[in-house]
Amino acid sequence: MKRTLMIISSLFILSGCGESFDKAYQSFRSPLNTLPSVTIDSVTGWQISPAALTGSASDADNDTIAYRWSEVTSYGVTFSTPENPVTNVIFTGNNNGDVAVNATIRLTVSDGEDESHRDMSLQIFRNDVIFVTATGTGSGYHPESPLPGANNLEIASAIITAKNSNKKIVALASGTYSISTTLNMTEGVSLYGGYSTSDWSRNIKTYESVIRDQNVYSTTGSPNGAIKASTGVTSSTTLNGVVIEIGRGSWASGILCNSSTGLTVRNSLIRSRTDGSDKNTVQQFGIYLQNCGNVFIEKNSITLGDVENIIATSSVWTVGIVLTGTGSAFINGNIINNGKAITISTSTTFAFGINTNNPSNAALTITNNFITSGISVNGASYGINLGAESASTPGTFKIQNNTICALNQTPNITSCIRIVTSASSTEIVQNNILIAMGAPSSYCIMTGSASTTPDSVKNNLFYIDTANINNAFYNNNSTLIKDLITPVPSLTNLTLLDYGNITENIGNYFVDFNGTDGNASTLSDNDWHIKKDINTPMNLMYGGLDLSADILYDFDGIPRTNLNALKATNIGAGGFTIGAYEKD
Repeated sequence: MKRTLMIISSLFILSGCGESFDKAYQSFRSPLNTLPSVTIDSVTGWQISPAALTGSASDADNDTIAYRWSEVTSYGVTFSTPENPVTNVIFTGNNNGDVAVNATIRLTVSDGEDESHRDMSLQIFRNDVIFVTATGTGSGYHPESPLPGANNLEIASAIITAKNSNKKIVALASGTYSISTTLNMTEGVSLYGGYSTSDWSRNIKTYESVIRDQNVYSTTGSPNGAIKASTGVTSSTTLNGVVIEIGRGSWASGILCNSSTGLTVRNSLIRSRTDGSDKNTVQQFGIYLQNCGNVFIEKNSITLGDVENIIATSSVWTVGIVLTGTGSAFINGNIINNGKAITISTSTTFAFGINTNNPSNAALTITNNFITSGISVNGASYGINLGAESASTPGTFKIQNNTICALNQTPNITSCIRIVTSASSTEIVQNNILIAMGAPSSYCIMTGSASTTPDSVKNNLFYIDTANINNAFYNNNSTLIKDLITPVPSLTNLTLLDYGNITENIGNYFVDFNGTDGNASTLSDNDWHIKKDINTPMNLMYGGLDLSADILYDFDGIPRTNLNALKATNIGAGGFTIGAYEKD
């Protein structure tokens, strides 16, 4: 940089004030400085993090040069020495699950007055990943070459190799991975799916990584799983973006979590087999949780019997998620679309979205989900069934901000929520949309007796066929609550309406809740926009739970409607509409 020491009086004449002088000085000064030049040594092909880069710069004015490395793209690339000409590029992954990215890197140099920069493309892998393709059959592992086809690992060997090599992720390219032995997860090694076979770019819908369980199980009373997480597996272990097809036979599940303390299942699809009939399947479960703690099940899709109905010659169960024994689970933002349970005999069938089976001191939080009960041809179906437990081991069950559909066929009993847990348990039912579509034996909330009435029923929207409006709340072992003025047991002699629950037609509040097919359970054609000219839904919030800190967005990531502006007297309410699928 060359600065003149001359004081040109004309600048003062032109300026008239300090600001004009600065502008005039800048115009005068700029041509005197020469921009620095920048170069980056070329790097070709895929690199493994950390990757070395060398930059250089020169300045014709012999000014001191300052360096700054940055990423133009937004993949989460960082630099070991961002202010030095020589640096290491580091890529440790991001929230998208990328294990390989093609980032744009920028080196900016400054001479103290002006800046220049140069960009380059850099292809870089994480260094804590083992890459697997569906064609792998052996145990060959070449860590220096992560490109597709370089390794011949099959999936079970890859999990073991990752553990022994201190790797964190086994990345599955698209394809079908047929297994005949349960895949055992190991502590600290996560399984990620949805990658391209050509460049390891990720799109879990375009590049499905399908784990197909080929087993036909014969064990009765003890669950089996395509993927199993046992004792020692904690919260650092994740299943992410994987498609799991459930095996056949007795007690078959997609994921079996047995005594682990923190498995996370996210962005995955658990479904029935799609390569043929599921006949002779007796019990089928999406995720089976047995004595597990702090399991997180988030943004998954569980679809049972969607291609082939579950058919058997004996009693049949289809259940999206089971929680049994001790432990806790957080079920958030999932689509649980249970299928048909059919038996060709007279045996009873059951279809549940979520089921607790004799829990003991368990804690279950269910939020922001869309749940259908499924259809049980010869028996009962429930969206959520809180099963019986010992009165001496109470649990805590929170059902908040869900949309739940009860779909069973007449005359079989169906309910969005059924509660038969002990009186000493805590059951909270708040901010839900409950749609009972199987009239007349269809209920929004059904309890086993007066002693199992939930502790809190607030801020819910009940939808029942007009002819069966009394089915909003049903006590199975006592009397039907014929109108909502009748006090509900355990609610301090207040009614459902006193707690802001609504039992009118759901169509009064949403533009088109059930789409062109008239079925609320098929989401693709539904429109959950709240009506802008509505004048009376404010008691949807009155007395309800303030979830504003936890539920800022609907399932599609859109900010949730705030109705406070429509009713200034809504004192103490959270200001957010109910139901996981409300959209703006």
